[in-house]
Amino acid sequence: MRYFIMAAAVVVAAAILYSQSERAVNWKIGVVDLRRISQRYKKWQENSLKFAQFRDARINYLKKKRRELEEKLTEIADNLRRLEPGSDAYYAQLDKKRRLEFELEMEQERVY
Repeated sequence: MRYFIMAAAVVVAAAILYSQSERAVNWKIGVVDLRRISQRYKKWQENSLKFAQFRDARINYLKKKRRELEEKLTEIADNLRRLEPGSDAYYAQLDKKRRLEFELEMEQERVY
């Protein structure tokens, strides 16, 4: 028991001495000014321009696609009014309408 207490005291003393000998870590913290980077660096400006062009082209494409789908939906709705409810042609048009509505919903989620 005496040796155990002696060994524990040596370990505690060594830990205290070791922890006191270490210097505190000097952390370097920097600040990045993104506004200055975006104004000064040419590559950043080129990439920003390319991204904006891609984004605008994608949004325009999706809006055009949405308009086309809405036109098809109105056309199918007119066809449904002309057809007799319960007929095979009616159900085929109804199925087509539901698919287009789903596609329109997915396109709207992509735009926004």
